[in-house]
Amino acid sequence: MALQLPRLPKADTAELDALSSRIHEVVFVNAGHKDAGSDRAKSDAKHVAHAALSKASAFVTRDGPILNAR
Repeated sequence: MALQLPRLPKADTAELDALSSRIHEVVFVNAGHKDAGSDRAKSDAKHVAHAALSKASAFVTRDGPILNAR
């Protein structure tokens, strides 16, 4: 089923890095989340940034820090 879903287009690496760093700062660092700086937090921020740069109409997650920062 997952293979049937559309894929996001490739994003510009510089834009993706800049936006994911900003999202990580806002969602994890500024919020004082205990996992700030972890590989998972950075990966989560990168996924949100990629979706935003691709103008995705939705982002499905159950990750608490991301939901709290909405």
